[in-house]
Amino acid sequence: MTVGHVNGILFFFEPTSVDAFPGIPSGGSLRCVYKNWRWIVSRTDNMPNWYVAADGMKAQKMASTVDEAITYVGAFDTPQKWKRAKEDIFDPYTPAVR
Repeated sequence: MTVGHVNGILFFFEPTSVDAFPGIPSGGSLRCVYKNWRWIVSRTDNMPNWYVAADGMKAQKMASTVDEAITYVGAFDTPQKWKRAKEDIFDPYTPAVR
């Protein structure tokens, strides 16, 4: 799979080739682990309700992302998960800091 940019923070995944991606059978599934390497500094930077679309098909939401609580996003529990670069001084606010 490759990632393409639409606009702003809207991106898409697409197969690298038809041979590499024969499709997903009806009732089947595809596991895709997405790791972003920059600019997501909190769980809430992830948008819910991802969808799948293709020519000749009605777009459908991905069941694993239909969740306003974004439980499909892993925890941001280490600096390596919220730092954007090694120079980044950002740390999530704690109640004490607020």
